[in-house]
Amino acid sequence: SCTIFIKYLDVNIYFSIDSAIAALPFYSIGYLYAKSDMKLNNPGTNLLIGAVCMIMNVYLSRFNGFADLNMFNFGSNIVLYYLNSIIGSFGVIFLCKSVNRITISPLLYLGKNTMTIFATHGITSSISRQIFTALFGSGLLFSEYSPTPSLRLLPAIAIALMTLAFSYIPIYLIKIFFPWVLGNKRAATVKA
Repeated sequence: SCTIFIKYLDVNIYFSIDSAIAALPFYSIGYLYAKSDMKLNNPGTNLLIGAVCMIMNVYLSRFNGFADLNMFNFGSNIVLYYLNSIIGSFGVIFLCKSVNRITISPLLYLGKNTMTIFATHGITSSISRQIFTALFGSGLLFSEYSPTPSLRLLPAIAIALMTLAFSYIPIYLIKIFFPWVLGNKRAATVKA
């Protein structure tokens, strides 16, 4: 209810306090999930639940339109935004739990550097979109030009993968030149 009140006041609250308030349901549900007894350890069950959640997420996202919590934009329906966001979050959680026994070095490295990725993903995703547009044109990026929903999803996946790949650059530079930003001492060498 606070989020709806802030949204319809149409005021700019500095330092993204409005987005932090809007994210409170995610923190609450995450806390309740962590405290619950709903711990499924079967990778097959986790994979199935995660896949169903992600399919539901992709399907429901078509009805709400563009949403961006950082810009305090919830699409066409705030209830659908929260429902879809929570379903998508659980989809990611269960998919990750289904493969948690598999060691994939690049993913482990990115997982250990999520703060850097979070701080730089705006820049790296912008670069990824520009490169994608230069290579394939802008037609695939905009839904009104895409003939089918699957063609809208493929560029999004490609850009997300490019963004993760480009994230290695700021991670490396911060570890070498600015380790104090992350509370570390200067490293002599960095293993990629």
